[in-house]
Amino acid sequence: MRAPQTPIGRGLLSFTLSLMLLIVVDYVAPDGDSATTRVPGGGAVLSWLHLKQRWNMFSDPGPRGAFVESLGLTADGRTLHIIPSMEPPEGPFLRLSYDRMLKIHNALGNEKPGSKVSRRYARWLCTQSAEPLVSAQVVKVALKRPTMAEWRGDPNAVTEKTRSLLAEASCAP
Repeated sequence: MRAPQTPIGRGLLSFTLSLMLLIVVDYVAPDGDSATTRVPGGGAVLSWLHLKQRWNMFSDPGPRGAFVESLGLTADGRTLHIIPSMEPPEGPFLRLSYDRMLKIHNALGNEKPGSKVSRRYARWLCTQSAEPLVSAQVVKVALKRPTMAEWRGDPNAVTEKTRSLLAEASCAP
């Protein structure tokens, strides 16, 4: 292969090689304080050039020891579970499935109260009930399981559940 003969060709070749060298240095160079810290897929230059791939296939895992409940309040005062609860099982069991609703609940579990995502999810819940609802609530339930020492001291120790409201939506027709 012959080298480009024109000044424009040489300039384009120089620019391309310089850019590739910059990307390699950006990818290999450490980010942060430690020389061992590296960001997979590159750093600031790749992000600035929009060359960093991100598939967004999986949501971040939900908070350990917490889950989300989707509740609806009917006109006669009953509380319905609109979407089945994703409460983790008692004991050291793993979930063998990773379905779409679990992904959504994991993402909601990482949200702060009143966030845009949790408010929109609460409004969506209004459309999912077979019965007419007055309001829909998204509730985060944090679990505090007894430690082994607590359990040995009291074999009847139970898991404490603390509920916090993430969002509420009025389901007016």
